[in-house]
Amino acid sequence: MPKFITGETSKAVLAEKEAKTESLSKKANLIRKISSKNDIYPSLVVKRKTISLSSVLQWEDHELEVIKCVWNTAHEAHNAQVLKALLEAIDLANLNLNNEQSGKQVSIKTGSSSISKEDLNLLMLENEELRNALAEVYRAYIQTLENIKEDKTVNEVLQSLLRNQALILGKQRIWQLK
Repeated sequence: MPKFITGETSKAVLAEKEAKTESLSKKANLIRKISSKNDIYPSLVVKRKTISLSSVLQWEDHELEVIKCVWNTAHEAHNAQVLKALLEAIDLANLNLNNEQSGKQVSIKTGSSSISKEDLNLLMLENEELRNALAEVYRAYIQTLENIKEDKTVNEVLQSLLRNQALILGKQRIWQLK
């Protein structure tokens, strides 16, 4: 009798899946506690004075019991609520960090208009989504290039085979004519 039934997921895989979900939840709680630059955990990599989703997903710290996971794992259906909480925590932490830096209301002056905190957060989220979309498009582009190279190689082999067959058949036709 087989160890697993067809379509059944092993207990180890289910445990790893649960551990990653718990880790995402723990990351959200830890990030929610960040109110200043001094509160940022040393193991969390912060670039450009903001906390990004990609750096949080790659965050790994054995003392805090958080493990890293990939973008696809975080965006799976069973992690939807945890991901939403994590994104809200990141936005809150970034707002706190921005408020600490400026000491005033965050606004970017462009001529006579200014951008509010909410608009800035929406732009940051949109920017993150566009980066992810760009990465997916680039992966698809590279895969298409590989497929084209492979198809070209197959076509060259088939053309060579057809030429050889035409040469062979051409010689047989000459013998038949004589």
